[in-house]
Amino acid sequence: MLRWLGAILVAGATSAAGLAAIQRLGARVRLLSAFVAALEIMQAEITFNLTPLPELMSILVRRAAPPARPFFLHCARLLKRLGEESFLTLWQKAVSDMGAEWRAGERDVLMDLGAVLGRYDHKAQARALTLARNRMEALLTHAESERARQGRVFGALGAASGLAIVIILI
Repeated sequence: MLRWLGAILVAGATSAAGLAAIQRLGARVRLLSAFVAALEIMQAEITFNLTPLPELMSILVRRAAPPARPFFLHCARLLKRLGEESFLTLWQKAVSDMGAEWRAGERDVLMDLGAVLGRYDHKAQARALTLARNRMEALLTHAESERARQGRVFGALGAASGLAIVIILI
């Protein structure tokens, strides 16, 4: 009886590990999708309303999807030091402070964008935002295909390893 209980617990644990890996892939897709949408909002605000950057960050705190909102909240807090430090320095700090779920290429998109925001006219900023959004969309497409491909692998691997351990235990 105890052996069966142990086998069930092991199978459940390995399956849960596979599901956790699938969940991480899905969270990355949601995060990238939220940033693509936030970049669209930024572009519209800069192009049509000529919104100043501190006000833009406040708008994004309210309108960005939850996975992206903490980044813009952090930016808005950092922008309180805008007279003491340049926007680029504050933006780079916010990007550097982002969580471990970000990969280097994704950080690079935002770092490159920060070099243009607030430094050039609204047309140049809109072009930079279009470029950043296109690059982020490409990363999103890659993450979605990775989630579809590896999600099945992680799910099957979690279940198969659990089954193999159960067979060994019994």
